[in-house]
Amino acid sequence: MRPRLALFEFRMIGDAVMALPFIRSVQEKYDVYVCCTPSGLEVFSMVLPPEKILYWRPPWVDEAKKYGSSSVSLGNGMEKSKWRGWKALNYTRER
Repeated sequence: MRPRLALFEFRMIGDAVMALPFIRSVQEKYDVYVCCTPSGLEVFSMVLPPEKILYWRPPWVDEAKKYGSSSVSLGNGMEKSKWRGWKALNYTRER
């Protein structure tokens, strides 16, 4: 019996596509299962049988869409758009 490996992929569909070579490479050694968003289901079904794919819509994905990308919190009290501006400002100061 092979050890089990669970992959959780809740980001964009491009990230799911980029995970396919990894899944193919570890399938020989591991029994691979994937938990993904409904949009990733079709991508992962190219390399895994349906019984090894669990799809779920995490609530934080809907929250990010609800408030837009400019107001997504980074968890440190700073929003994403402010972080980009702060990072660019500090980058130019260091030069």
